[in-house]
Amino acid sequence: MFIKESPVYTNIKKHIPMKFPTKLLVFCVDSFVCWSSAYAMVCVQKMIDTVTDAGTVDLPIFYNTLYLTIGVILLYVIASNVGSIISFFMGLDFTKNVARYLFSSYYKQNVAFSKETDSGEIASKFMNDSDSIAGWLASGDLSFYESLTNFLIRFCILWSYYPPISITIVVVMGVCFGCTRTINKIKAEYNKKIFASTSEMTQFYIQAHKSFIDIKQLRKENEFVDKMVNMLETSLFHNQKMAMYWGLLYSGIFTIVLYIFPVAVLLTGIYMTLKGQFTIGKTIAVYTLVNMTQSPLNGLASNLSSCKSTMILSERLEDFIVDESIEQPTKVLEEINTIDFDCDSFGYTDDKDILQNIHFHLNKGDLMCIKGRTGVGKTTISSLLMRFHQLKNGSIKINGTDINEYSFDSYYRNANILNQSPFLFQDTVIKNITLGEEYPEEFFNEVVDVAQIGSFIDEYGPDYELNEDANNISGGQRQRIGLARILIRKPQLLILDEPTSALDENTSNNLAIKLRAFSEKYGITIVVITHSSIFEQYSTQILDLNDNVLAK
Repeated sequence: MFIKESPVYTNIKKHIPMKFPTKLLVFCVDSFVCWSSAYAMVCVQKMIDTVTDAGTVDLPIFYNTLYLTIGVILLYVIASNVGSIISFFMGLDFTKNVARYLFSSYYKQNVAFSKETDSGEIASKFMNDSDSIAGWLASGDLSFYESLTNFLIRFCILWSYYPPISITIVVVMGVCFGCTRTINKIKAEYNKKIFASTSEMTQFYIQAHKSFIDIKQLRKENEFVDKMVNMLETSLFHNQKMAMYWGLLYSGIFTIVLYIFPVAVLLTGIYMTLKGQFTIGKTIAVYTLVNMTQSPLNGLASNLSSCKSTMILSERLEDFIVDESIEQPTKVLEEINTIDFDCDSFGYTDDKDILQNIHFHLNKGDLMCIKGRTGVGKTTISSLLMRFHQLKNGSIKINGTDINEYSFDSYYRNANILNQSPFLFQDTVIKNITLGEEYPEEFFNEVVDVAQIGSFIDEYGPDYELNEDANNISGGQRQRIGLARILIRKPQLLILDEPTSALDENTSNNLAIKLRAFSEKYGITIVVITHSSIFEQYSTQILDLNDNVLAK
């Protein structure tokens, strides 16, 4: 192609099956469609000349040509439909493969990526940007070569009628391409801004929906409506208008040629007919072929415009692409026997340390409670243990090996964390726990009992459907379903962040007792971040971050 591929697009293209046999089939079908449409026009010209030429009408030739024309048109219709069907399913396949690759790359990112990126932006990139790239991968190059081939077929037929017109078309369209090159680039930039604005709007709508109750009770409906309208007018609509203006200028240049040039050709044909150099049929054929020749040329212009837009839009997906040149850890973590946490200092910014001189050692099956006031670094310790952030001034070792040397897959197979408000899917309770995996019924019931959700399942059933964001159950039920989801996988390191914050005292006590028994039975090391003292009586160590004191 005449436009350089962006590095992101090249990377994506490298991982997507290009289906060259299918593309070749579509190309051949489309070439036949082009030839048949042009040849049908030649047949029509012969019929017209048969009727309009001086002398007796040769009916056998006329009818033979008519039958031939009808046959060619039928083949044209059939081939067009076949090509459209093949192209449609090929496009679906490319969309699926691009979405799969980008989604897989998305889940290869570190946790910080998900925290730093807006959900609206992520949704827009998956739904819009990836679809544009898939469309170009499926039919971009193919459409370009189809348009070029279609032009050459019609150009050759037109050349057989009147060479000067053929040469004039090439010159005029070449000038148009040159004039619109800069316009094309500007329009592509505004298309990129439109996608970015759409991401912002999607994020705004997500936040508005999640904050619906707060907005209502604080009576801020009008302010949010005004903010939405303002975002539309100042961002999305502005970029759409600018893209429209440049698009009109871009298409206007080709439209002028589209209407003026064929009229000029028609007038020339009439003049030459009066001079006796053309027949009426030939004039109509040349006029029609000129229109047909411009169509693939406009297609070439459109393809170049789409290509430029796709290359610019693909740059928005750069964050999704994993740098394969960076060597990933490969050591496999089989089991967790010891954990050595040695933090000299850690902070999210260079000018402020959250943790200083925190050191502890855990053996298999230990239970540690981490206490402290808000903001003292309890959750930071769990984030470091889960490799959500990397400790630079110090080390964290499991079985004597730095945790960063273990592959992420094997590490998270053995280490899990339960946050205060775990995410639950819009699905049944049992599928939220098992995530589609099969577990023995006896073990499943054991986990349900430990997580204190047996009475809930008895009342509502395991197939009880959770709404979006699980807003049809309580916070405590959400916590316990999330706990069951982790316990059923028997991680060797379990980190609990305020596991009883939404539970009553009786349920909290029962949870602590049964959880400790479960961890001792299966050799699970537990780290509990809590303000409560419920787990202290079952702990082997207590780390108080208020005074940086470790008690055993």
